[in-house]
Amino acid sequence: MSRSLDSSSSRADREQSQVSQKSIGRDRSEDRTQQNKTVYHFNSRNYHLNAKQETMLRDIGTFRTITAQALYSGIVKRRELRHDAAIYELYQKESQNILGSGGTVKRVVLDFELKKNVNRQLTKIQNLAPAERERQRQQIAEEHGLKIVNGTIQIPDLRMEYESQEREECRIDLECVTGHYKSRQIAAKKAAGFKLYNQDYRGRSAERGEDLIGEVMSL
Repeated sequence: MSRSLDSSSSRADREQSQVSQKSIGRDRSEDRTQQNKTVYHFNSRNYHLNAKQETMLRDIGTFRTITAQALYSGIVKRRELRHDAAIYELYQKESQNILGSGGTVKRVVLDFELKKNVNRQLTKIQNLAPAERERQRQQIAEEHGLKIVNGTIQIPDLRMEYESQEREECRIDLECVTGHYKSRQIAAKKAAGFKLYNQDYRGRSAERGEDLIGEVMSL
């Protein structure tokens, strides 16, 4: 009986030793894995990223950008593919200007993001008295850094938020002008303070006015 108890005790000791060795091995493996990762600190937490994750984070931007930046993929409206492609080219061109001046792009906001946020607020004031509704409408436009021109809140195709070389938070609103724009539309966009880029203006300058064409920067 004593021999049986001793044997059971020895077996239990061996099993415990094997478990301990596996645990130590696993801890060492985890330590090596952690050592091969880059630690990013954000909101009082540490994030351990492998090389691939770190590269992706560096390409997209900082954690601040990821939390604020809406990400989209696929086609929103097929009929606007050409215009959307031009907006992407516009973004690339303006990004070069910002980087060339020592700035850093922090966030990009598309027109339908701005429209969604603005329209959500406008819906809430529809039943107010005209004077109060107009006052709050002006306030909503100002909250989003937009202007009302000819009775309409002007919304750009693209807004780029960036940090200047002097560490100042800046933004620029961009509009991609197509051949369908009329002179009054271009004038409204210009009055709203947008930077205008031209997608296709050959043979169309007369209908828009020579004074406005000079303000449009060709892609």
